[in-house]
Amino acid sequence: MAVTLDTSVLADLFLPVEEGRKVRAKGIIEIAEEREVVIYNPKIFIIEFLSVLRRFLSKEMVESALQLSRNINLFDESEIFEVARELSLEVHPRAIDAYFIAAAKLTDSILISNDKTMVNNSRKAGIEAYYLIEEHDRVVGRLREI
Repeated sequence: MAVTLDTSVLADLFLPVEEGRKVRAKGIIEIAEEREVVIYNPKIFIIEFLSVLRRFLSKEMVESALQLSRNINLFDESEIFEVARELSLEVHPRAIDAYFIAAAKLTDSILISNDKTMVNNSRKAGIEAYYLIEEHDRVVGRLREI
């Protein structure tokens, strides 16, 4: 089993957010590493991650944070465009979300996000998805099953 991690989860590791969110995000990453869970994201994750972090952190800190992506398998747009397009017609998610949902769909991954709308749209598309803020214990349990 694999996982698609929304930018909202990974960004919490570096942003000035409520400490509980940071702890939950770190815990998910640690479990994924411990269980050797493969992470798949769309390549556009890099742009979103950089843009979100740069609002709050220096360029140097953002470049350092980007090292996290070394362990993420990234899909080029050409690999997931058609699936994202179909999802846009079926569940009409936000454009960036369509790419994350497409990555999860193509890899039969569990999608984990702090964005309730993305989670709901993922579920509409038949993806096993979790809203980390409210479903942390379920996510941890599910990852430990992998």
